[in-house]
Amino acid sequence: MSEPLLAQTILSFENFLSGHGFGAEARSAAQLRGWLDRDGRPTEEGHQLCRALLGQHEQRSVFRNVI
Repeated sequence: MSEPLLAQTILSFENFLSGHGFGAEARSAAQLRGWLDRDGRPTEEGHQLCRALLGQHEQRSVFRNVI
């Protein structure tokens, strides 16, 4: 998965969790959670989050439609 797609997935997930719209709030919250660095690039924790979400493929989960 490309870095921009990873970052978009992280922001989508943060948006899902927080109920915020995309933009500064979702990015700031994702950075506070350690999923994105200051430049908006996925951190190792962000990569782990995406791997966990991808692991939900074909599973019944609230995360299934996030990606």
